[in-house]
Amino acid sequence: MFIPRYEFDAGIHYVGEMGPGQLYRTLLDHITDGQLEFAQMPRELDHVRIGEKQCTYVHGIDEWTRRLKKEFPGEEAAIDKYIGMVKATDGAQFAIPLVKLLPKWIVRLIIKTGLAHWALNGWSGEYGKSTMEVARSLTKNKSLQTMIAYDWMDGGTTPQNLLFTVAGQIKLHFQRNGGYFPVRGASGTDSSIFQSSTKEVIRSKLPPVKSFPTT
Repeated sequence: MFIPRYEFDAGIHYVGEMGPGQLYRTLLDHITDGQLEFAQMPRELDHVRIGEKQCTYVHGIDEWTRRLKKEFPGEEAAIDKYIGMVKATDGAQFAIPLVKLLPKWIVRLIIKTGLAHWALNGWSGEYGKSTMEVARSLTKNKSLQTMIAYDWMDGGTTPQNLLFTVAGQIKLHFQRNGGYFPVRGASGTDSSIFQSSTKEVIRSKLPPVKSFPTT
């Protein structure tokens, strides 16, 4: 959205894993020719207000755990189990894409040997339940349930429909190296990609244009 002298970006909350050398940063550096700069956000990423209670989501899983226990005294066991489940979702995001990339004969071998059940374990059992189901199974504390599920919009659907494995991966996405925001805002992302792709087109050896006589 634009008004004279001001620009308001929409579409980016903040992004994770954009530190130097991290996968997503490396990919973006490649497609933007290194033009897109990111600024790291403070350690406190989100402030969540639940009634009169304010909770904080922070980068650093140990500090996050400590804050949760401070904000929800008496819920230590539920919090420990929740954090353990979040950690267990690590790596599950690679299972299905990897299976899609492998040759069919290898996929058949993985299925026949039973390795598929091990590889897809992060999508079954408790991890195959919705975020809301898991939250309710962990605690009867409504505020803690809300804190577990508050960022459901990052998953693109409601807590009743968002798989816990996906929700856990989103949490880990920001725990690995904190949150980042593009220095030039969301529109800077588009312009960086466009400028880089334009250079690639110019450098590319395009086939000669054929002309045909008109009748």
